[in-house]
Amino acid sequence: MGKKVGIDLGTTYSCVSYLNENGGLEVVRNQEGNNTTPSVVFFDTDGSTVVVGENARPSAAFAPDNLVERIKSQMGTKDYTINIMGNDYSPTAISSIILRKLKEDAEAHMGEPIEGCVITCPAYFGTIAKAATLEAAKAADLNVYSIINEPTAAAFAYTYIRHIDTDKTVLIYDLGGGTFDCTLLKINFVDGQQKVNVVASNGDPFLGGKDWDDALIEYVVEEFCRITGADPDEMKNDPECKVSLSIDAEKNKKMLTARESVKMKAEFNGEKQLIEITRDTFDSVTEPLLQKTISLVNAMFAKENRSIDEVDEIILVGGSTYMPQVAKCLEATYGKPLAQFEPNEAVAKGAALMAAFSYAYDDGDPSATAQNAGDAQSGGTVPDAGNENQGFTIKRPDGQEIVVEDIINKSYGVKIFDENEHKHLILNLLKVGTAKPCTGSNDGIMPLAIGTATHITVCETDSKEDIVEYEESYDVYSGPLNVPQGLDPHTPVTVVFDLNMSGILAIKTVAAGIVTELVFDPTTGGATTEGVSQARKLQLG
Repeated sequence: MGKKVGIDLGTTYSCVSYLNENGGLEVVRNQEGNNTTPSVVFFDTDGSTVVVGENARPSAAFAPDNLVERIKSQMGTKDYTINIMGNDYSPTAISSIILRKLKEDAEAHMGEPIEGCVITCPAYFGTIAKAATLEAAKAADLNVYSIINEPTAAAFAYTYIRHIDTDKTVLIYDLGGGTFDCTLLKINFVDGQQKVNVVASNGDPFLGGKDWDDALIEYVVEEFCRITGADPDEMKNDPECKVSLSIDAEKNKKMLTARESVKMKAEFNGEKQLIEITRDTFDSVTEPLLQKTISLVNAMFAKENRSIDEVDEIILVGGSTYMPQVAKCLEATYGKPLAQFEPNEAVAKGAALMAAFSYAYDDGDPSATAQNAGDAQSGGTVPDAGNENQGFTIKRPDGQEIVVEDIINKSYGVKIFDENEHKHLILNLLKVGTAKPCTGSNDGIMPLAIGTATHITVCETDSKEDIVEYEESYDVYSGPLNVPQGLDPHTPVTVVFDLNMSGILAIKTVAAGIVTELVFDPTTGGATTEGVSQARKLQLG
């Protein structure tokens, strides 16, 4: 038996945690001695070695085009690849390399192999992005119990560690290095259980601390060029300059959390300057980014017809919430109590709790049943995936059960044709806000017959309406609809969607009592497996 771990596969930094024999949550220290690992990969020019983490950016000084950062933001993006020395690598392939580094470091730290893991992803990730994450883990030889949303994982850790003993409504504000999530939670005590219900979520896959770095770089480049007369576009596009500015911007941003001013080095075309940056200046040039997060929080409340007045506390998660401007802005905007909760580690710890207390859904199979872990780390179970509104269950050392019920953050429907309007629409079968796991079908909504239902296009949308404009959707799958042969063409066919706790979709049809599984691979068309085989051959340096 090995260890069960939680993995926060972050856009800029990743973290691994596990539950020890005493019920305490520990964070893995990587081989460089740190609790978090930069999610950065450098492909060495020898063609057989990759450097992951702390040493990747410095290694890129003389081959900056071989450096890959922020790949998580592209997970599940169709046809997206990065060409490195003649080889195409998808986001899945790059992520598998990062996960392999995390796996090796964790096993070295714990002195045991990893038996299984729970991996986190942003709440707004759809089924393709989650399936791509699962594929990356498989390529890294990790046994994945489940994929869990990052704010949900943070909620696990928060309720487990803080011993919350009263009913309350909490807003989780999660500003990471490359992504932003906001989630509204209701915590209640029902029949002796502590229930944590995810009410609503919102987010942006391209908004995070790295954008603050970029804004700082923009300011430094402008100041440098004002002083020296250099061309700003040339400076920003210079490969060596880009690497050094990226490293120094992140370092100085972190220094500004404790200092009122810093001096950042800038060097280009033989000129050297120290550019002074005050915290006020930094806050000013990044204010539009901060306001984007506020807009996303407000949009979440508006969409659900809820008010910030319901919130008792705002929980700050994600390393970028260390920036003083975040707390200052939230206090001024909402006037609610703030609690900074282990920003860099909360998500990994929540995933570790779920991993420790359960065997979860095998390889994303919605029909799989969770089982009791049955070892020293267990003490709780995850309910049968076939039952609705049960969620994840864990147990604190004091015996208090915590049940977290999550929701889906995307709607899934089928493409239909409106003959009256002569246009394509989406008929949603599973809607945003539905508790996971869940099932939906066209039964009783829109009849289909075998003679006409020969092809299906499955779409993902952000709308919870029954009917959505096709232009507002994203194609998840398009292909033949498998139905039994030889039946009357007028035989009705039911299309059934099953979405498991990991948020991964499965499709089946029912016609004349015959159930047929649709051969549906959410990774198809997303270029997610491109370069994975090549990535497995590379040695970690």
